[in-house]
Amino acid sequence: MTTITETTQRTSSNQQRPRFRPPLSVQRYLYVCDVIRHLSQHQHQQHHDDDNGDDKKSIESVADLGSGCCRLAWHLKQLPFLRCIRCLDLNDNCFEGNTYVVPSMEERLTDRSCPLQIELYQGDVRQNDYRFLRTDIVTCVEMIEHLPIESLDSFAMNVFDFIRPRYAIITTPNFDYNDLCRMKNDNDVDDDDNDDNQRDHYRDPRFRDCDHYFEFTRQEFKQWCDQILVKYPLYTYRLSGVGRLRSLDPDMQRGYATQIAIFKRKFNNDDDDGDEEQQQSNGSIQQNYHHIRTHYFGQPWSRWKP
Repeated sequence: MTTITETTQRTSSNQQRPRFRPPLSVQRYLYVCDVIRHLSQHQHQQHHDDDNGDDKKSIESVADLGSGCCRLAWHLKQLPFLRCIRCLDLNDNCFEGNTYVVPSMEERLTDRSCPLQIELYQGDVRQNDYRFLRTDIVTCVEMIEHLPIESLDSFAMNVFDFIRPRYAIITTPNFDYNDLCRMKNDNDVDDDDNDDNQRDHYRDPRFRDCDHYFEFTRQEFKQWCDQILVKYPLYTYRLSGVGRLRSLDPDMQRGYATQIAIFKRKFNNDDDDGDEEQQQSNGSIQQNYHHIRTHYFGQPWSRWKP
């Protein structure tokens, strides 16, 4: 795991403002990659078990919802076992001139253990698209707080009822931590991909960013996760987090600066391979996302198919 350190920054009032090192955004990306790497290793260890359930299939695909400038995808492409990464964001400007997922000549031609393709889509996470079916892992890094809270049900329905991934990793700010860090709509503690000049509305000065519609306390986040389990009982979850300021909260009374829920689908003997065909026969198949482009890494003649 990555070593996390804490530094301070001198403010105009000669006080010391605590800062995270690495930045909190980087800690989130590294944590998500560590979780996915651990899940892949676990699947590999279970590969030779007699039980041939869906839980024993290899992890090959990730869908990053609310991908922004694809900084998470830059970290994910280092994982040699992934074959497909799908990045979805409402703002297609995030993909213009984006170098995080553009392969170098070496990355195009160098053999990988698994050839990789990164697909870029513009669309709304509250709508569904059949091309995201059968995705192994869905990631949502600091995304849900950018949705109106009344639309979270539509988002959850897309993830847990339509895509139905084997795992879902959702991160969001911990509101309980804000006053501890004196986060008042600045980026000293929490770096992000957003340009302040592009923000056109102001929500609440207590939030970390002015384009957040809400921020969950730890109790509220747990309640929201519990509600997902009630609506979608095929899933279980556990809570975790990243980001600590030990000098200000040595006993972790406030938890982590970023709270994380890791959902796992309960696997059974039901065969879901016919989900897409069943939905198409019912007339419910959807293609709501606009495909921007696909980047290929590794052997160019190899194309991944789910």
